[in-house]
Amino acid sequence: MGKRITMVYTRKGESRHRNTALVLISVVFLLGGILGYIAQDKVLASTYVHLFLNKVGEKTIHPAFGQEIWNIFRWPGVLLIMRACSLGGILIPIVMFLRGFLLSFGISAFAAESLRAAVLLFGPTCVLTLPVLFILSTEILLRRIGEQRELKPAVVLACLLALCLCMVIDLAVVPLLLV
Repeated sequence: MGKRITMVYTRKGESRHRNTALVLISVVFLLGGILGYIAQDKVLASTYVHLFLNKVGEKTIHPAFGQEIWNIFRWPGVLLIMRACSLGGILIPIVMFLRGFLLSFGISAFAAESLRAAVLLFGPTCVLTLPVLFILSTEILLRRIGEQRELKPAVVLACLLALCLCMVIDLAVVPLLLV
């Protein structure tokens, strides 16, 4: 009987740490997003956006497989590298801040010119890769504080499938809808 109570208490403690890690990552990401939006107002990115949209209209831009792999897998890859670093617990929130900043900057730059292009270019990335980043960063932070030993294979597989689906959508569907 005593052992069962201990197991329930351990699960509540793990849940509390998981929630704390997720809130930390969410707040840092949101702060980066707010600052990215503010920074976009200060920088004139419209020239680059117009150039890109003109090239898309002329069909002179074609998505490259290697570039798409880099675009989709670089942030999760950085998080996995941080998993092995001794300063990973400090660097992971910084990485999530940067991701929030850059994503918000890009979305707001494109949305100022073409909301449709912003939704098509950043929609699959936001819907599919951001949950992966939040899952990985939370799991890695839990590992850093000793709450969890390794990433669960089911979590890794689900994350990998989501990233591959995002890549397929970005390569096959988005170019057709942008024109």
